[in-house]
Amino acid sequence: MAAENLHITLAFLGDVPAETIVPLSASIGRETRNTRPFKLPFARLHPVPNARRANMLWASYDDPDGECAALANAVGAACASFGIALEDRAFKAHVTLARTRRARHLGDAATQALSCAEPTVPAFVSVASATLFASTLTKAGPRYEVLDTWEYPG
Repeated sequence: MAAENLHITLAFLGDVPAETIVPLSASIGRETRNTRPFKLPFARLHPVPNARRANMLWASYDDPDGECAALANAVGAACASFGIALEDRAFKAHVTLARTRRARHLGDAATQALSCAEPTVPAFVSVASATLFASTLTKAGPRYEVLDTWEYPG
């Protein structure tokens, strides 16, 4: 995946009507305005959904103080005020490093290598902003368009 496409997804909104984007963006800005910069320590690499049938590779991050989850919840609250239902599963801070169309068995050697490999991702990520993206899937991979960004000064 191209470096410029790497990000932690706080919420996947699905299809949002064009006329909702500007007021939704304003609501996200209000809901997240008290956010302060924070760091997320690297946890481990994950084949998703599992090593037997992986179609993605994630780098997961710990959220020891719950700051990233709080940011995701604030985004969720803004979305809920517009009737946008988010996924029911618990938030887990992660970055998708690779994705394939078909799930594949990684094999024992690859699974063992993942479990003991030195991370090729930073030992932590610094979070000092959030961005609202429009995502379009193409044959070459996802294409992201920045719709709005919120900076969180320290």
